[in-house]
Amino acid sequence: MKYTAVIFDMDGLLLDTERLSQDSFVEACDFFAMKFDPAFYPQLIGLDAKRGRILLADFLNGRLVLEVFERKWQQLYDGKLQQDIPVKTGVVELLTHLKQIGLPRAVATSTHSSLALKKLQRTGLLALFDAVVAGDQVTNGKPSPDIFKAAAKALGAAPQHCIAFEDSENGVPAGVAAGMTVVQVPDLVPPSGELRRLGHFVADDILMGARHFGLWDAL
Repeated sequence: MKYTAVIFDMDGLLLDTERLSQDSFVEACDFFAMKFDPAFYPQLIGLDAKRGRILLADFLNGRLVLEVFERKWQQLYDGKLQQDIPVKTGVVELLTHLKQIGLPRAVATSTHSSLALKKLQRTGLLALFDAVVAGDQVTNGKPSPDIFKAAAKALGAAPQHCIAFEDSENGVPAGVAAGMTVVQVPDLVPPSGELRRLGHFVADDILMGARHFGLWDAL
């Protein structure tokens, strides 16, 4: 096997939480009597908080104070997370297998570290990783390659020997720019034609992607 480490995005890839976040965003728009633009939300997926706030401020365009909208959105999202944090199909099986064969694993997520750790702990996934690198731990978030390079460093692996699993339009370019082999498992948004030109592998699910690169042979 040519890969010495595996790096995973979190929301939308390991956890089915992007759907919860989007639903909360729609509910916040309804609460403030603002029309939801389906084309806008996908732009936020995979971005770090700083870049996301810039886009959100543009979306609000002075109709509402940014912090007021953010507070309501977060309140609604937190409520959904308290009910359940769904884990994507095949995730536990793959992570358990990689741990058993001794292949190092890290999370590289744009989410703030405190929330990322809370989600991973609650779903029982935290124990299956050797490192977690979050958006507040790097200067430049996705689509910059910084977070993937930091995750590789945390595992003691060269980026070119890592395989990265992603779901988003912002995350895939980050993994490619880091020099990693990238598998995309699309979540809410299918990959655009422009994204596909990066030449990464697109899989229907995480086990299909792992199987393609020899990481999963249990089935």
